Amino acid sequence: MRKYKQSVFTNTLGGDHELGDWKVAWRGNYTRSIDDRSQPAQLNYDSPSFGTNGANAANRLTVGYDLTDPQLAKVQLYRTIRNADGSFSRGDRVTAIEDFPRTLSRLRSLKAQDVTEAYTAKLDISREASVFGASTILAAGVRYDNRTKTSNEYLLDLSTPAQFAAAGIATDYSAIAKPGGFQGEIPLGYTFQYFDRDKVLGLVDQAKAVGSYVRSDANFYDVGEKVYSAYAMATATTGWGSIIGGARVEHIRNDAGAFSIGTVGTGSAATTVTTPIDVKSSQTLVYPSLHLNWDVDDRMKARLSFNTGAARPDYDQLRPNLSYNDANATISGGNPDAKPEKAKGVDLYVEYYTMPRGFLSIGAYYKDVTDVLFDPTQTFGRTTLNTGGVDRSGYIYSTIVNGGSGYIMGIEGAIQQQLEPFTADLGLPEWMGGFGVQLNATINKSRAETPGTAALPSRKVPLPGASDAIYNLIAYYEKYGFSARVSYQNRSAWLDAIGGTDTIGGVVRGIDGGDFYWAKDNELDASVRYAINNNVEIYGDFANLLNGPGRRYAGSSAYTIEHETFGRRYTGGVRVTF
Repeated sequence: MRKYKQSVFTNTLGGDHELGDWKVAWRGNYTRSIDDRSQPAQLNYDSPSFGTNGANAANRLTVGYDLTDPQLAKVQLYRTIRNADGSFSRGDRVTAIEDFPRTLSRLRSLKAQDVTEAYTAKLDISREASVFGASTILAAGVRYDNRTKTSNEYLLDLSTPAQFAAAGIATDYSAIAKPGGFQGEIPLGYTFQYFDRDKVLGLVDQAKAVGSYVRSDANFYDVGEKVYSAYAMATATTGWGSIIGGARVEHIRNDAGAFSIGTVGTGSAATTVTTPIDVKSSQTLVYPSLHLNWDVDDRMKARLSFNTGAARPDYDQLRPNLSYNDANATISGGNPDAKPEKAKGVDLYVEYYTMPRGFLSIGAYYKDVTDVLFDPTQTFGRTTLNTGGVDRSGYIYSTIVNGGSGYIMGIEGAIQQQLEPFTADLGLPEWMGGFGVQLNATINKSRAETPGTAALPSRKVPLPGASDAIYNLIAYYEKYGFSARVSYQNRSAWLDAIGGTDTIGGVVRGIDGGDFYWAKDNELDASVRYAINNNVEIYGDFANLLNGPGRRYAGSSAYTIEHETFGRRYTGGVRVTF
């Protein structure tokens, strides 16, 4: 049972001033956000053991899989038969989980909060000047960012029959069951009873009589990031267009604290040792850029850009510890040595404009990337986090690491045109001028080198998050204060995370199924607006009309590992502005 809640408090103070030829702007901001990840209750129920010589076999599940539909595997449940020769076989089909006994083995209640505080201060100055006869705006500025994130977890944990008995907690599932069966739309091949929220929370209240909430040092971290940055740029306007050039410099300091949990000694003499960890790092990055804008004529423009940039790991990804989530069976790892993913690129676009709001654009781009950031996902495979009788070696483990170099290049085209300018020439009625269309399409090619070692060399994969093809189609009507819009997007599959690899038979092969991808995605949305006057508008929004699944697969599209739908969403109302 989860009870997630997020809250954000933010405020900004600033000013804009004109001091002679100089323009000065300053801002100060403070933001505090709380991400409450509390799980008021987690109950684990175990099936009985096989017993001596398999005497309890009939109370154990035998599971069969119907893979007729590769996109929706169905599970079939059977009783287990112990044969006279000691072997086991499949018995009668069972459709209700409740037909098998289950006993409470663990009760946990988690209080967890991530608190983030951020301070920002910046100052910008600019003035107009004449440089080599061109009207030029010179601008410069400085900025200071100070962000910290602290994660705390407190756990109430009961796991022995003696504790359950002392708290008066019934250990059979019927103590929390809600009458009825499975209510979902996806055919499972079996049914089960849901739990009653109030009954579960009642057991937690009983547990508090014999246990208390204890801070989980293993999941604690405190990560800070300070960024000192400055920039200078110039925008020169000429008779043929404009030139924009400049550079930004950033000095970044990271400070990450956590605890290392280890075991000293063996057997009954083993003790748990908690050791504080503090990791500091700093680096300086420079981002130059140059943009050339050429006004070919009144309606056509050409743009050439040389640019640089970087994507830094989120500062909480720099924590120096591993955090686990027993409810989700996941482990996430910080990496204080992760470096920013740096990029430099060039792009060229040509744009043609028609009145009143039409345009045609086509462009090409190439971006070179170094220290590509990956989010590997694999089975943890180690016992270092096994505590309190919980085996976490099979949990799904994810972290962030740097790979090698990579690139992305492609072409992009877009068109937007309303019928308005052509109604008279085509002999159409005036009201049809409100119809219009927007189209855009992008075709990419990308490659990146995964992290590698001497034993497991890097390999080439698509750049994470980059689809080979994306296109959007929007049809709309805008006239007489009325607006209607239907938009469709199609995106090809893209790499989500790389899977684990190992050397098997002298060949490097994927384990845990291979790399993880999000499957091809289709989205259809619609909206309507009508402005009664300048202050009152009636609106309606209709999202996810296709209700297509978000589907993730491993290695091949045939091997689905996640399939979820979110339903269509409809909102509407009246918007009033003053």
